[in-house]
Amino acid sequence: MENKKVPKDWKLVKLGDVSHRINDMIPNRDEWDFDRYIAGDHFDEGEIRIKKSSPIKGNELVIGYQFQWRFKSGHVLYVVKNPRLRKGGVVDFEGVCSISSFVLETDKNLLLQKLLPFVIQTEKFVHHTTTHCHGSTNPFLNWKDLAKYEFYLPPLEEQKKIAEVLWGIEDTINKCEDLIGIYQKFKRKAIKDLFSKKISGTFLLGDVCDIRGRIGWKGLKASEYTEEGPYLIAAKHIIGSNIDWHGADHLSIERYEESPEIILQEGDTILSKDGTIGRVAYIDSLPGPTTINSTMMLIRPHKDHLIPKYLYYYLGGDNFKSLVDESIMGSTIPHIFQKDMKVLSIPKKTLKEQEKIVSMLDKFEEKGIRLDNHLKSLKDLRQKLMNELLLGNLRLK
Repeated sequence: MENKKVPKDWKLVKLGDVSHRINDMIPNRDEWDFDRYIAGDHFDEGEIRIKKSSPIKGNELVIGYQFQWRFKSGHVLYVVKNPRLRKGGVVDFEGVCSISSFVLETDKNLLLQKLLPFVIQTEKFVHHTTTHCHGSTNPFLNWKDLAKYEFYLPPLEEQKKIAEVLWGIEDTINKCEDLIGIYQKFKRKAIKDLFSKKISGTFLLGDVCDIRGRIGWKGLKASEYTEEGPYLIAAKHIIGSNIDWHGADHLSIERYEESPEIILQEGDTILSKDGTIGRVAYIDSLPGPTTINSTMMLIRPHKDHLIPKYLYYYLGGDNFKSLVDESIMGSTIPHIFQKDMKVLSIPKKTLKEQEKIVSMLDKFEEKGIRLDNHLKSLKDLRQKLMNELLLGNLRLK
């Protein structure tokens, strides 16, 4: 909630008064002296840093004509399409992005550049962008829409203190993510070793699982999202091996009831099949009626052949990912089809052997869940402090 008693030395400003858009356009690719590009799927929702990118070399046919804006280390990028997705952050390298991303820089005498990525992730800013965008199917923003965003700006000395606290949390989040990366490597090795031993043949997934995906959902209108109602799970809601139920979207009951066959049950495994392929989550419990969007695939094992978690662990391992990589289609937006999933294989083991593998991997999973929960707590803290400090509700001495 916005502070009604704004500190006396804070000034009401517009974003366009304290920052500007960098228009460094380089349409001629022969003039590109950098080697990385950033597209929409490189942004992680609500994050402060943009860590992902792709090499230009080898992706020349993927990079469309709209990639013309050069950015440099320290610049803040903000995706102007679908602002509710909160795609924006700071980069630490030079490269090119599309015209659907704004490259932003502050007037350093008024607003610290290192504070800007936090400003654009506050709830107040997101509310402004979602209420000032144009279009319904693919809402977008113009620079004038961003420039007129009003907020109270603290003096530079207080900005420095706020930035120090927020970046301290951000660095801790980064270290936690690195630790999770190390854990995941150990887990993948354990999965590879356990599934490679004593194989007595294979099952085809289509023979031992029901595999279903949603067809025809090209997107949802704003009116089809609700504050309460059935859950709608997408790849972005899978954090590590968990589903972020608190951050999940809700769907209108009318849309939910259109496809009753895609209703999740306990013991199901879901897999992302478009764009970011291979995110896997196991449904051990459900907080309420739940379905998946068109980027996800439901894989439900026949329990007389597969223990549900045996399937889940295999789908999350490198052995399976290598099979998936061979079946991926598309270049701009990679995807895998249901028919291709059905002919992929899984090691054939007795139910007793499966139980032993699941028991061992459950121990790894418990550690991973603790790390994921810790990371989520840190991100929740970052969001809370970001909102409170930048509204003046919480002051630093």
